[in-house]
Amino acid sequence: MENMLPNGESIKAWLLLRSKNFLKKYEAYWPRLNQPSMIIGVDIGTTSVKVAQMSHQDGQWALLKIAHVHIQPDGNDSKPAILQALKDSLAGMDLDGSRIVCVVNCPQTCVRAMTAPPMPSQELAEAIRWEAKNYVSFPLEQAIWDYEITGETLEKGVKKLNITVAASPRETIDRLLSFFSELGIKVSRVIPISAAFESVIQQMKSASSEILAVIECGASITELNIYQNASLAFSRKLSAAGKNITESLMTTLVSDRGKLQLNFQQAEEIKQKYGMIESETDQWIEEKISASQILSLIRPKLEQLVGDIESSLNFYREESRGGTVNRILLFGGGSSLKGLAPFLSRQLGIKVEVGHPLEWIKAPSDVHIHDPLMTGLFGMAIGAAVGEVKGFGLSRAKSINLLPVELKEKTRRLVENVSLKVVMTAVVVMAGLFYAGMRIQASTADKKFQAAQLEYHGLQSQMGELSEKAEISHLVRGHPAWGEIFKELSNVLPAGMYLTELGMEDNTISFKGVIHQNGPDMEVALSQFMLALENGIFKNVQLIKTQKLDPSSLEFEVSGNAE
Repeated sequence: MENMLPNGESIKAWLLLRSKNFLKKYEAYWPRLNQPSMIIGVDIGTTSVKVAQMSHQDGQWALLKIAHVHIQPDGNDSKPAILQALKDSLAGMDLDGSRIVCVVNCPQTCVRAMTAPPMPSQELAEAIRWEAKNYVSFPLEQAIWDYEITGETLEKGVKKLNITVAASPRETIDRLLSFFSELGIKVSRVIPISAAFESVIQQMKSASSEILAVIECGASITELNIYQNASLAFSRKLSAAGKNITESLMTTLVSDRGKLQLNFQQAEEIKQKYGMIESETDQWIEEKISASQILSLIRPKLEQLVGDIESSLNFYREESRGGTVNRILLFGGGSSLKGLAPFLSRQLGIKVEVGHPLEWIKAPSDVHIHDPLMTGLFGMAIGAAVGEVKGFGLSRAKSINLLPVELKEKTRRLVENVSLKVVMTAVVVMAGLFYAGMRIQASTADKKFQAAQLEYHGLQSQMGELSEKAEISHLVRGHPAWGEIFKELSNVLPAGMYLTELGMEDNTISFKGVIHQNGPDMEVALSQFMLALENGIFKNVQLIKTQKLDPSSLEFEVSGNAE
């Protein structure tokens, strides 16, 4: 770039080119400023991977895509099968424009609700850590743990913080993240089961006025969570899961029609097809198994499940001093077992039904939102996506995230860098368009635009005269090129501000200009402009004078030394 003052037309052309280049360079970021945030919730279970891609805009949720892929292991190592199922479930989804949230689900992962007095955050974290040791069945040093403050309560007249603490073995989290890492996918958050369903319940209109229990009926894990005022109050793993019920059917069966030994796949198919068969029926399965035999085999496991639920509800009632669960919602693959909900309802004396996490969501036409099989399966995936809105400031500021600390920090820096680039791009483009013609402001302030245009042409003529003077070469010798100075100004000059005069004397550059804004924002804009100059190539930036031209116009003069 030549070390000389450009004329007015070259300034305009340079700024136009600069604006176009910035728009082209960062065009990938601009859609995210106007389009809804896209989030993908992932639930990697024992037998299948469930994925839901959703968007959120203006307080409304929309389901964009949904996928359910079975895990088909070949041999003892299940990792290749899980990796393939995850890859297939994410196929066709917009990964670059989405945040990924995954649910961690293992027997050791635990969540507890507790209270603590208000204290500084560092002391609170240490106090929670010591308390969590009483709940975690493995060394906390080998765990990844996190907490969130869900509200406040009064205990005997003393204010306490309601806190939810979650912990999971580091080995479990690392293995979970390895699946995404091998696919080149970055995960934004890792959350426990209870956090996923809490997000679902917070969207349900009736949930805020009742004490609600949610049971995730998984293949290997069954978990019960109780929510009061749509916040977690109790969490516990139960002993009976879907796999246990299937295995109960693998006993050798003998009848007057012969002997039969079912393998796991056959038992699973019978369980899914017939479920809780009425004992009065004389139906025969596979022409060798009676309905009464099937019921007698699976009933002990279901009664074990009932016993676990009853003991959990009783414990919660004692801990909460009389809290009574009003309703139970079933989720997970096991929730679709025929006859399970009415059986549990009769045994427990509480209303039990399959949960419907899609009832408040806009869904594609090919997704049947009232199909119990669909709604029960995708509860955790949908809850994971919905809960990520907390990260955008639409809910509590800090939510549980079991992502390792080093990855949390890396993700935070990435988001900050992208946000900074987008903001800087916006400022540069606005300044470029402003200098290119000021046509944007002409529709709302035609008179001001005409005055600014006259002053701008005056500045052009002044710069033309300066360029013809012999002493200009002495002034600029040993200093930054004027092109670099104008480049810096285009980066920091905000909308609503333009320069009317530019001069240099004794190594000091002075700027005169006008701000067109309403109210006290003019002084704020001027201060921010001076700070931006100071952080760039200018030093010792000082305010020479200001003068109000009218209530919405401020004339100013600023000086500084260029490096």
